[in-house]
Amino acid sequence: MMHKSDNIPEGYFEYTVYPLEGLWDLKENGRGLEYLDKNELIYTLMIRQPSFVNDEVFNRAMEKVKSHIDY
Repeated sequence: MMHKSDNIPEGYFEYTVYPLEGLWDLKENGRGLEYLDKNELIYTLMIRQPSFVNDEVFNRAMEKVKSHIDY
C-alpha cells in the first residue's frame, strides 16, 4: 500500500502481488544427457507489474530503496 504522502502515480489501484513465473530450458550440452544436470539449466524469472508502474515509478522506488541500504 502506498503511503498517502507519496506522489501517487496516475492510474494507481490497489492490487495483489502477481505470482512469480519462470521459463526453463536446457543448454545444448544438457539436452543429450540421460539425467538432469542442474548446471545446464537456463531460466528467466519474471513477476508482472501493474500497468501504472512505468520507468519513472520504478526509478523513484529504486532511489527510495537505495537510500535505505547501509553499504
